[in-house]
Amino acid sequence: MSQSALLVLATIVAVGDGTVTIDRGGRAGLEPGDRATVYYELVVNGEPRRIEVTTGRVLHVEERAAALAVPRGAQIRVGYLVEAQLPQDRLPAAQATAPPPASEQQSEVTRLRQQLEDLEAKSRSDAAAHQRELDALRAEARVAQRRIAALEAELAATRDELAERREAATVVTADEEIDLPEVAAEPTPPGIALEPTGDAAAVVARPPPPSEPELALLPAGRYTVGVPSDTARFYNEQPAFSAQLGALRIDPDPVTVAQLQGESLSVDGSPTVPATSVSWLDASAFCRRRGGRLPSEQEWEVAMRTGVISGGLGLLEWTDSWYQPYPGNDRAEAEYGQRFRVLRGSGVAGEVDASRRRFLDPESRNAKVGFRCVVPP
Repeated sequence: MSQSALLVLATIVAVGDGTVTIDRGGRAGLEPGDRATVYYELVVNGEPRRIEVTTGRVLHVEERAAALAVPRGAQIRVGYLVEAQLPQDRLPAAQATAPPPASEQQSEVTRLRQQLEDLEAKSRSDAAAHQRELDALRAEARVAQRRIAALEAELAATRDELAERREAATVVTADEEIDLPEVAAEPTPPGIALEPTGDAAAVVARPPPPSEPELALLPAGRYTVGVPSDTARFYNEQPAFSAQLGALRIDPDPVTVAQLQGESLSVDGSPTVPATSVSWLDASAFCRRRGGRLPSEQEWEVAMRTGVISGGLGLLEWTDSWYQPYPGNDRAEAEYGQRFRVLRGSGVAGEVDASRRRFLDPESRNAKVGFRCVVPP
């Protein structure tokens, strides 16, 4: 029976599924079926320490390489060492007389140990680089999450802004009923005569020219217009600013149907109710024929705030002002410019909102829109 006489040391150069390839083969005396031990070495307190991983069996041998079968799932890496002992009767001819010198074996161990240390250092370096890359990706993800949150907040603000703009620009359609106070039935006024025509009686109106209502005086002065930005409900009514107004006289109430008698305007309703469905062009022309004009939106707001005129009829009113941003409001809006005239008042009966701004095309007619005039003092 032959005895073991040669220690063959090899390095794992490739790892497969249940197999490894080593860098020693037939020239080193290996043959299929030889048993081998897989291990690696660590230096602890300056001393090398051998850590055995598993055992294997030689499957296939080439001149300078061999394949070993190892257990599946074994934790084996390239650079680990393999040790096999060969029987004396199978030593290569060049080595049959004596085992390799101890110095050569120690040199091989040193080489393999250095190779293992290099591989471990590279592994640590690669792990550090991967960790830095992972940290960078996590930082980018945090930035992206903050950006997404900012975009979501911006989108929500845009939606609120659009809803606000819709409300600010909303005017009820002409076919909606205007909410006005009930007016008691009146007897036939002077100037109305009944004349027969055939078998029926028709009402023939011959009203006297309506008398002008007594106008209310708004003194000249510097007044605050608009709403402070921190309390404004709508973007177009801010900021508050100071406006110098001249003295003027203004209709205390909106122009009525009776006042438009004799005008070439088609208005419906009881003589005492506000005249509606009148375009800005017609309203402005009527005020000019009275020797006045439509009030500016600043004049209307100040007159309403100071109680010079009445409100709460559920009526919007034409003003002489184009729909423009207030001084200090740098927000750009497509509707600003000389396209729309400002409406003031409230579309809800019983509600008075002196600062609310809406707008409408000057040629439009609307059952919720009336007007009043101002004249010089």
